[in-house]
Amino acid sequence: MRAQVGDRIHVHALNAEMIGEIVEVLGLEDAPAYRVKFPNGHEVVMTPTADTIIEPKQGE
Repeated sequence: MRAQVGDRIHVHALNAEMIGEIVEVLGLEDAPAYRVKFPNGHEVVMTPTADTIIEPKQGE
């Protein structure tokens, strides 16, 4: 799963869906890790799982 800065990331949790923006790509191509900022201002470093969807930024 490849992503770029500005892409949106959708994480399907147990009873909720979290949507954030990728603000930094940290990992290598084979093992991506992203710094993600959520609308509430919280930032996390995460590696996507099978229940994660990357949505390219608008206009790309």
